[in-house]
Amino acid sequence: MPKVTSIVSRVTNRISLVQGHDYELIGIEDSSFRIVDESGEPALHPKSCFLECENIPPHDWKYHDFGDGVYSYYPPEFASIGFFEDHADGEQTAVQSFTRYLESRNLPDRS
Repeated sequence: MPKVTSIVSRVTNRISLVQGHDYELIGIEDSSFRIVDESGEPALHPKSCFLECENIPPHDWKYHDFGDGVYSYYPPEFASIGFFEDHADGEQTAVQSFTRYLESRNLPDRS
């Protein structure tokens, strides 16, 4: 699983990130990384908040090219357009799929 390390400082408003903390990537977009942050939720954060290390998407992640340099890489479980919107709306199938994914990879529960 690719990882990124937070480089945010204490003077930013990004209270959901801890400086120097390693986060597992659960998605890569053109200008953002999706991680499970300190809030316990899957959230997009600008790439500029992280050191880039080990962020090459695994071979099974799905690539979407939306044109004009906009793209995303997500695990197959999250690759459907609108998955995270459904999750945020509490759609049960998306929430269960997300929970199973985290459990299957022994990712820490930050909630």
